[in-house]
Amino acid sequence: MFVNDMDDDRDSKKPEAAPYPPSDEAEQRAVNILEDILDPRVKSHIDSRDKTPNHDGHLELVNDDGVPEGRVVVQIKKLHDDNRDDPKVKMETRHLAYCFTSNEPFIIILVDTTERAAYWSLITETWYEQEGLSQQQYKVVRPDSRNLISRTTDEYVDEWLKYANQYKSSHFKLDKPPAGVLNWGHRLNMNFEKIGGYINDFGTKLGISGLGDYEKIEQGMVYWHIPVNDNFEKIENEVTQLAKMVNVDHVGDYRQPSKGQLDWHYPLNYNFFKIEMDLESLAEAIRDQPQ
Repeated sequence: MFVNDMDDDRDSKKPEAAPYPPSDEAEQRAVNILEDILDPRVKSHIDSRDKTPNHDGHLELVNDDGVPEGRVVVQIKKLHDDNRDDPKVKMETRHLAYCFTSNEPFIIILVDTTERAAYWSLITETWYEQEGLSQQQYKVVRPDSRNLISRTTDEYVDEWLKYANQYKSSHFKLDKPPAGVLNWGHRLNMNFEKIGGYINDFGTKLGISGLGDYEKIEQGMVYWHIPVNDNFEKIENEVTQLAKMVNVDHVGDYRQPSKGQLDWHYPLNYNFFKIEMDLESLAEAIRDQPQ
């Protein structure tokens, strides 16, 4: 016999699905206004309703012909009415720490839905460390008042593109790696498992096997293996010189490695962009060794 469940409990309350959060409407309005005032050279790929942690999507930067030239990752926040005279937002530092993971510039944007304007702030590893955020749970992000996004401003587009190009220059360059040298240009961060994956992938591309993984030594230190021949003294001297060039006071200890492998300790707090240029001196030393 067929039973119509709907007829049995007509007076019982039907279960309800979870509603959108109370902040949804305000957040969506902030995104809509931002997209409306962005310069035509900025193409939005934002989804504030996406549950991806730490960011809401990215903004792609194009030239006058619409050709993509770079992009930035963004987190969009509605500016509270009480903070309109002093744009700021209080955020959890764990979300700001996304700057250590992102391979692209990470920008917080505060949208003033009343004035239909926005303010932006670039979140960098250097800023995070200088502010001592690893010891804090929250941080007030206060954009410079000059970092304005509106219908009458477009200076920010060139600023963002500059940052995007800087990040690109600090990443993977494997077009013409010297034979036997691991030419690695990724910015170091604390995600050692991810870095280990990168370095092994690079080794495969370069025809190098047995590279070994990154390992955490202590706060702010890592080591990695560079395949070399037997001239360890020359390599040690070159790495020490390299450290001086990039303003590193202490490189760490060199251990007599097994044949064909050099253990190199290096701190994380160096000038990432400068070391990318100076790494070639180390590559020359390895390349010049007797084969």
